[in-house]
This record gives sequence, C-alpha cells and structure tokens, in this order.
Amino acid sequence: MKIAMIGAGSAIFAQGLMTDILSWPALQDATITLMDIDADRLELIGALADRLVHEQHLPARIATTTDRRAALEGADYVIAMIQVGGASASASKASSQSRSAETTVRPSIVRRPSPSPSR
Repeated sequence: MKIAMIGAGSAIFAQGLMTDILSWPALQDATITLMDIDADRLELIGALADRLVHEQHLPARIATTTDRRAALEGADYVIAMIQVGGASASASKASSQSRSAETTVRPSIVRRPSPSPSR
C-alpha cells in the first residue's frame, strides 16, 4: 500500500499524522511518500519519519520527493496538507497569538476508487 502525503513539510503536523497512521497494524507495512516544495523541510520530516519507523521496528518504507506527480503515482491514499501563506504565515501569526482561517491547516484524505470490473 502506498500513502502519499502532499505538503508534508510541517514537522509537527506531519509527524503526528504519521504516528497515527503507523499505529494501525494494517498500515504498518505501507510505503509513505512525503512530498513538499521546500526541500529543506522535506529533508527534516523525512529524517523524523525514518527515525520513527526505525525506533518502532516497523516494516514501513519512507520516501521523499519534491515532485508531486511522482508522489501521487500509484498512491492508494493521498493526504493533502496545505497551509495558506506557508510556514512564514504561521510564524508571523504565532507572534500575535492570532489564529485565522488564512493559516489553518486543512488536511484531507482521498481514497482512490477501485477499478471497475471488466465486463
């Protein structure tokens, strides 16, 4: 099974979500592909994910890419995590202790439909 996480550069949110996903025995041998446009943040979350898999002795595989199409190819599940304004929006809003719809992370999980049986 392949799970693609698009916009996975949030170390706190993505790591928490991966921890939740990997807590399910049926998902513990999945390939989790992390995709983000920020290669530095992607490298950080990829290392955190690898450490999680290693420390929990799980058979899951972690892949990272900045290529959205590559991340989506063959994915059984897609989780899109988009923050309007990016990380800089959170930093500036956090200093004023303000939360608004503009900086709220809105995750969504999409299940790819199974192919229709041939007739």
